[in-house]
Amino acid sequence: MKKSYLILLLTISACASIETKQQKAESLVKAYLKTSLNDPGSYDGVSFDTLSVSYEDYASGDPKGRKLDTLAGSYIDSSSNYRKLAESELYSTHMNYNKYKRYEKLDTLFSKKSDSVESIEKINGKGYKGRVVGYAIKHTYRAKNGFGALTLSKSDFWIDSTLTRVINVQDADIRL
Repeated sequence: MKKSYLILLLTISACASIETKQQKAESLVKAYLKTSLNDPGSYDGVSFDTLSVSYEDYASGDPKGRKLDTLAGSYIDSSSNYRKLAESELYSTHMNYNKYKRYEKLDTLFSKKSDSVESIEKINGKGYKGRVVGYAIKHTYRAKNGFGALTLSKSDFWIDSTLTRVINVQDADIRL
């Protein structure tokens, strides 16, 4: 009987000490702000939004998606090259109309091919969720700026996929 109480107590204490992804992200953001604010002692957290997950998209996560993306890119490059050739032929002092029309048609052809491949990529990638590439969380907080004035800030924080560091921050300051 005492053993079962001990096991129950250990299980409860182990579960209580497990930090959720939301809590880890909030801790990372707070630690980041403590090292980057002008006056870390003035930091006062107001609110955190829900942690959102960013997944690898079809074009970079799936082998078929990568092939389609590469193919679409090559068609875009070809289209661009033929567009430049058509423009240079158009502005040439000795313009060859047949060459210009051929370049123009090839530009259109490769542009349509690119659009077609991109639409296939979009259809195949619908609902695709690759591996987790990171997390994002929005945080509203108060802190003193470099002039000592208290500001209210709302910032987007991007966190790596292992929830170990803040990799990017985008601020949108709101002055009080």
